[in-house]
Amino acid sequence: MTEKMHQQDFSKTIRLYYDDSEMKEFTAVVVSCTPLGEEFLVELDRTAFFAEGGGQEGDRGELRICGCSGDENAAGTRCGGPIAVSNTTEKAGIIYHHVSEFIAPGTQVEGAIDWELRYDRMQQHSAEHIVSGLVHKLYGFDNVGFRLTDEKTTLDFNGVLTAGDVTRIERLSNEAIWKNVPFNTLFPTKEEEASIEYRSKISIEGQVRLVEVPGYDLCACCAPHVKSSAQIGVIKIVDMANYKGGVRLTIKCGGRAVKDYDMALASLQELGEELSVPREELGTRVSKLKDELAAAEYEVQRWQAEYLAKCSGENIAGVSLCIVPPVSGDVVRRFVNETAPGSGIAKAVFFGNDTDGYGYVIGSDSGDLRALARSIGESLNGRGGGKDNMIQGTVKASAAQIREFFVNRSEK
Repeated sequence: MTEKMHQQDFSKTIRLYYDDSEMKEFTAVVVSCTPLGEEFLVELDRTAFFAEGGGQEGDRGELRICGCSGDENAAGTRCGGPIAVSNTTEKAGIIYHHVSEFIAPGTQVEGAIDWELRYDRMQQHSAEHIVSGLVHKLYGFDNVGFRLTDEKTTLDFNGVLTAGDVTRIERLSNEAIWKNVPFNTLFPTKEEEASIEYRSKISIEGQVRLVEVPGYDLCACCAPHVKSSAQIGVIKIVDMANYKGGVRLTIKCGGRAVKDYDMALASLQELGEELSVPREELGTRVSKLKDELAAAEYEVQRWQAEYLAKCSGENIAGVSLCIVPPVSGDVVRRFVNETAPGSGIAKAVFFGNDTDGYGYVIGSDSGDLRALARSIGESLNGRGGGKDNMIQGTVKASAAQIREFFVNRSEK
């Protein structure tokens, strides 16, 4: 099987990163420059820029005009400083470099990719191959979605993994890094391809490019990768969520993982200083604080319940109206549930203040309250609803306006 093949054998733009994924600078000739809105799409005869595809965004960087003197060369292209490449895309085998200036066809240019960005993406994408390969090998699930942006890397699988499965995958993925496994690029012939089992085996026109991580993965892929797994540094699965009948994993690798660790460590240190305990004792301390908070909340609610029990309410045309300062909504609901049945009138408790507004709970064992909820919403700038015997919601009104609403309602 051929490990390297000249790109011109099966595509229009020569992809230099196929032979050397660590190429940072190169020279090329402009084949065409096409306007598109406020930018231009520059086609080069060869490039080290990776074009957007396979879930990964296109490379960024810059182009410089070669052998140019004066303010403008003979072809009409400006000479001077670098021209930024804001994105790289592909169509029909041609890679286009998105720039803000015209570069005349035939111009020789020097290209330089944003290496820090490229290396970060190679770490993430190479890690995805190891993780996806292990998931497929151990659990038989396929990677059905991959998205790599500057902020996040997500992997979607068509089967459900447990937390224990994910811990296992993460450990084995990092073992692959410690083993310094090579990343090989293979270009099988059509006859060879037919007999090879690899991930993402779909119908591909032209030459298939396979990325092999011996013992871990073999997958069709067009992107540049690290030369060995050790360059990934570390793989951390930071999130797992159910997604479309399967599972979505979010990973951070290499430099991203180190930044995430630094941020988490700084937060733990700050929390430890705030609570005056070492990091290793934070779990115990937080658990104790949760218990203390629950006990305090229980005590607060007990006092609030006693306070509400003393609120006899103002009887306005069959409604016992209580307007009280902010209290727990749970306490109010329990109070209304306990006092409304059998009272013969509706219990209405509004709790809050004139600045922030009021929440309310109204209960009754006689009559349908849903019309009242609609009327409250219309008259008191509120929203809410419920069942025929209990309604609840919020209003943006003062205590005086709330009382006036019920008084006016009784006079109708």
